[in-house]
Amino acid sequence: MRRIAKVFIVVLALTALAAVVLPAQDTGSGWDHHFTAGDLSFSAGIGLSSGWGFGLSAYPGVELILSDIKLGEHVPLSFGVAGKGLVTFYSGYFAGSGMAAAVGGFGTVHLGFKNFVQPWEFLTNFDVYVGLGLAFDLIQPTGWWVDASRLRLASFQGTNYFLSDTFAVFAESTYMGRYSYHGTFGVLWKSR
Repeated sequence: MRRIAKVFIVVLALTALAAVVLPAQDTGSGWDHHFTAGDLSFSAGIGLSSGWGFGLSAYPGVELILSDIKLGEHVPLSFGVAGKGLVTFYSGYFAGSGMAAAVGGFGTVHLGFKNFVQPWEFLTNFDVYVGLGLAFDLIQPTGWWVDASRLRLASFQGTNYFLSDTFAVFAESTYMGRYSYHGTFGVLWKSR
């Protein structure tokens, strides 16, 4: 997760640098948001998991965008709230086999690349995002750590690739407290 966070920070820093350098080259393309205030999106992802062993996980999600701004009149940021779920079936080294389930509430930030400026217009379908919040275990795994706290810090980060204005595929990494997840892929539908 730390590697993904570092990559995200580097991408965000390069984007901020581009926002300072590129305005002189802007041809009026209107670098813009993929998510605007009032947008409601639904997502479903599937991935591999580790933490209590290795398993297969499903991640339903919903997000409401509350605000969108342009930082420095160029960098489109969107802010929202999200709910994510987790259901994982695992075969573990600590706890045998079983199931875990959790839900989380998050604050989110999106950086959209819609109508991005030349020569990087190939980024126009991308949106990178991060969410930070709390997760609560609904079903804890069996084994030696059952009495651990059910409420923990949680985060997710990833990228959407928009195939249309309302449909995207995504890749992300999610951390729901004690569980680490790798290689989550899914689909997202956004209302207009």
